[in-house]
Amino acid sequence: MKRPIEISLVAVWVMALAFGQQPGEQQLSGSAEAGYRWTTNLAGSHYTYRSVVDLGEGPKLLDFDLAARPTGRSWWDRLLVSGGSWGGDPYNHARGELERFQSYRFLVDYRNLTYFNFLPSFANPQLAGGLESSQRTFDSDRRLVGIELELLPGKRVSPYLGYRRDAGRGYGITPFVENGNEYPFRTRLRDQTDEYRG
Repeated sequence: MKRPIEISLVAVWVMALAFGQQPGEQQLSGSAEAGYRWTTNLAGSHYTYRSVVDLGEGPKLLDFDLAARPTGRSWWDRLLVSGGSWGGDPYNHARGELERFQSYRFLVDYRNLTYFNFLPSFANPQLAGGLESSQRTFDSDRRLVGIELELLPGKRVSPYLGYRRDAGRGYGITPFVENGNEYPFRTRLRDQTDEYRG
């Protein structure tokens, strides 16, 4: 079994921009955590490692967040950005929010999930551990994107428009049942749902 080793360099910054602001006033702040991961002891099953752990190698942006406010009069009052797990991990996400108080709020949300399962579902000494050793194998990605614009937030009447997409694709093994017998078949997975609301 592979053993992941992770070294994390924590880079934290807090910035105050001096565009005519008072001492101690903060316009831009945030933090980020970056690192690098690699695996050692490569003996064992690569498929089992991906099914149970599935942490990729290479540089990583583990976590980040940013908050900003304009220094003077502007068409926006606050910007928030956050996310994490970028760089080959099975789940990563990002979120952004732009707002002008009592006027509008604009949200963007992104999530990506990679699912891999190659654990054998039955034992057969005649098989060499290939695709046929499991009746339920999945190697798929699912992405969710959401966008929403809300007008007059916090008011009694607050109109909004929203859109969300949930899409998945990948490959797998699924059983075909006939007369009590089950036969594993390669399957292409693909689906998509679009939702509009307001």
